[in-house]
Amino acid sequence: MTVGDVEGCDLCGSPAFKTVIHTRSGRSLRSDFQVLTEDLVKYECDRCGLVRNGSRLDPTAISATYADEYQLIDQDVFYTVNGSVSRAAVFAEHIAAACQQTGREPLGRFLEIGASHGGLLTEMGRRFPNARFEGLELNHRVAAGARQTGHTIYDHPLETLDVGLFDGMIAIAVLEHTISPTAFLRDLHRRTKPGGLVILSQPTQDIDSHDICFADHLYHFGTGHLHAYAQKCGFTEVLTVIGLTQVPSYSLHLLLAEDVPQTYEWPGPPQRSRCVASFQQIESDLTKLGRTLTRLVQGERRVAVFGVREFFAVANAYSRLAAFPIVCGLDDYPEHVADKIYPFPIVRPEEAAAFGITDVLLTMNKVHYPIAIARLQQLGLAGHEVFH
Repeated sequence: MTVGDVEGCDLCGSPAFKTVIHTRSGRSLRSDFQVLTEDLVKYECDRCGLVRNGSRLDPTAISATYADEYQLIDQDVFYTVNGSVSRAAVFAEHIAAACQQTGREPLGRFLEIGASHGGLLTEMGRRFPNARFEGLELNHRVAAGARQTGHTIYDHPLETLDVGLFDGMIAIAVLEHTISPTAFLRDLHRRTKPGGLVILSQPTQDIDSHDICFADHLYHFGTGHLHAYAQKCGFTEVLTVIGLTQVPSYSLHLLLAEDVPQTYEWPGPPQRSRCVASFQQIESDLTKLGRTLTRLVQGERRVAVFGVREFFAVANAYSRLAAFPIVCGLDDYPEHVADKIYPFPIVRPEEAAAFGITDVLLTMNKVHYPIAIARLQQLGLAGHEVFH
């Protein structure tokens, strides 16, 4: 099946759609940085504008992937001018600020969907000692590890839990992975007590983002789509924050569980997101990267990549970079990088000279370019911007 092709669009029900992205390269990228041997295909609903995956999907296989195969890359640290900060702490701070702004302090029993190693459970527990935070994590190995840190972790599907069991729910970077956001949100609603608080955060398509590059992100939401989903699934949206510090491509939504409407109709014209424009810009950037790679090969330059996480993965999957002779990768904290997935060593920028590096491709978020270029200049290295 393709996402939504049985009953139409998951949000509005329309059967009409158009293909807006089809790479035809036989390569695409999963959000755990695994390169897939299939095209990236995305559809856009003609009625509401929601963008969704267009590849053929097997729901059973998807569930098995998250339970056993999906590789959780260490992305738990953000780097700032003041040092590193954990991803869990960043999201916990945003949630705490939103709760303070709305006067909705988490109380009682909360469940985080996709709890991973339990980092957010720990951070939320520190900030809200009057609430009890538990987790659901489908990856059996990761769930077992989280239990060893003292957390209560479930490793079976949400629908197996009792109705009305929790006072609130948290789902960070989960909704875009679900086969049916409608079914998922209604499952959250059923297991949340009336009036309970549901906290969602996921990539937003109101701004340019590389999120569209991930084949396993099955839906790409604008703010209007999320507002409509909340209404359709029985929630009142009390706060929306677009663009979070350290994670500017994410939005945060605080919802209250209320009555589920008997019927739902999309309220107006389609909401067009930045999905297509974002991918067009990425394609343009990677075409320019191809020309840069040609010049570097012709000049017999020794090249490193600075940044070996999401932005490197995008360039590696959708450009000629995968076949380029990269000498090494640069990272300020190489000990935080899962070296086994790279065919080259990962070292600190100051160690580049030992590898004879002459040029560095900036395969990182462009917000870090000014600082990165200044550092490379001090090291006598030529930096080449990749994303614009």
